[in-house]
Amino acid sequence: MTKTHVLTASLFLMTAPVFAGTITADYSSLGTVYQDAAGQLYSTAAAGRTDVTAVLKSDIGVAIGYLTAAVGVNWSETIGFTLADLSGDSAVADSAVTGTDMNGRPNASNIRIDNSGSQFYFDSTPWDNSEFTIAATNGMLGGGTVNVGRIGNAVMGNAAAGKWDFLTIAIHEIEHSQGYSSGLQRFLDLAGASGTVGRKLTVDTTLSGLTNSFDIPLVSNSAHIDGTAQSGLFNNSVVAEPGFGIGQRALLSGAEIYGLCVIEGCTAAQVNTNPTPEPGTIMLLSLAGSVVLIGRRRRQA
Repeated sequence: MTKTHVLTASLFLMTAPVFAGTITADYSSLGTVYQDAAGQLYSTAAAGRTDVTAVLKSDIGVAIGYLTAAVGVNWSETIGFTLADLSGDSAVADSAVTGTDMNGRPNASNIRIDNSGSQFYFDSTPWDNSEFTIAATNGMLGGGTVNVGRIGNAVMGNAAAGKWDFLTIAIHEIEHSQGYSSGLQRFLDLAGASGTVGRKLTVDTTLSGLTNSFDIPLVSNSAHIDGTAQSGLFNNSVVAEPGFGIGQRALLSGAEIYGLCVIEGCTAAQVNTNPTPEPGTIMLLSLAGSVVLIGRRRRQA
């Protein structure tokens, strides 16, 4: 039997929505994770490899904390994490929804992390972002201002330079597991079938509180926000394509949170478009919930 423990997440947050959802991180198939000096991951110990299991889980816990603080729908999901050789897919990580609840929301999914050569940066203090020059960008949408990106490059000389930021990868793949997924009928019903030109998620004024509804453009053949649409307006969103790259950290943007809330069916009281502090802002709050822990490019299935 796999032992479980509860990590009550205290994060640098602004305000949290009313929520009662739980994301369970299942590590039963993960095992011990080792990393060499170049940043590559392994499932076996050897000279020159360091056990990074604890910091990997910590980064995942912070990613889950940010997402549960952003989206307040009352539902539960278990996400399994494992290492895998993704060289055939040229992927750094991928995700797949494997089950849904009676409302069609994902309640089970798997995330695989590449151990075939991708180089990762693990952050022992993932909530402070001091290793990156994070900057916020806004766009005029719906008759108001909406945050469309929080992204930054690794500080010169920092260990994060030249590697994939694992916190960003975790946020990206968990977003797919939560709803940005072509394997989820709720997403397809809203966005249109894969391959459809002009796919989009429409954020209604009742959700945003803005004067008008606005659209979030989607890539026609995947479950990503279209980062090239509207002169790249949404390209700094974590779940955008092409989005972030090696040596960059991207945090949840207001726009993609609205999109996730459209998929999940949030009310206005269940959405928080600023679950991470703006640059230069530090406010320590405790989440009104718990995160349960069970033992090259981004891609989603």
